[in-house]
Amino acid sequence: MWRTIQASLGVLLFAVAGTPLAAVVSPIDQSTCPSGLAPVGGLGIVDLFCEGQPSCHPKGADGLRDPRFVVEPVVGGVEKDRPADGALIRGDVLLAVDGLPLTTSEGGRRFSQLPPDQPVVLKVRRDGVVREVRIVTDRECKAIPPAPQPPRRPAPPAPPAAPAQPKARAAGVAGAAAPGRPAAPLPPKAPAPPAPPDVAPYARLGFSFECGNCGFRPDVNGSRSWVFVDLPVVSQVEPGGPAAASGLQPGDRLVQIDGV
Repeated sequence: MWRTIQASLGVLLFAVAGTPLAAVVSPIDQSTCPSGLAPVGGLGIVDLFCEGQPSCHPKGADGLRDPRFVVEPVVGGVEKDRPADGALIRGDVLLAVDGLPLTTSEGGRRFSQLPPDQPVVLKVRRDGVVREVRIVTDRECKAIPPAPQPPRRPAPPAPPAAPAQPKARAAGVAGAAAPGRPAAPLPPKAPAPPAPPDVAPYARLGFSFECGNCGFRPDVNGSRSWVFVDLPVVSQVEPGGPAAASGLQPGDRLVQIDGV
């Protein structure tokens, strides 16, 4: 089942499935925004779908919506006489904005905070063909979500416990220390291991891929795993990222990971 992220007059919002976030949209020709809102670029995309996902955006460590998309979103509709009218159609799959894959934090943040009255380049897939579309945004006013806070540093390890003070044994008892000579001190306790970080880090590879028949499958422990019927093909490689450094290129077909 596809879930929809609703948008008011084409403003793209981060929302939990079934709970759209409210936004205030000013007329396109308005140059100022009310208090608490900022001008952003609008495209006029009415709906976005993320196939098989309860939400298009994962939850960040601070409880806020991560701007990146868990899968490449699908256009559900375009508002008439808005910038995307005539450039995008229902069913277009959005892959990247200005060269940044939408499945990365950089691409998701760029897509959610487009500059007003500026050209942007969207990479889309339509009927299996990948193309680039240049669109000039209009002007809208909406609340900008705060930047995610970095995870807190783990607590330092506890200092080792001080050795116990030796006690003199009573004279005449077998094994007692000689009078005036203290017993050997006990060895110090091993230091406590450092506390685990509040948030487990995740790896970012810096590329996106396409697959005709794939998706997430929930595990018994509540997490999700990718399931592929068709082998995925690399569609976008982030410049300067780990994938680019390893020589991964668009068009490469992914066969195994760690030998599996």
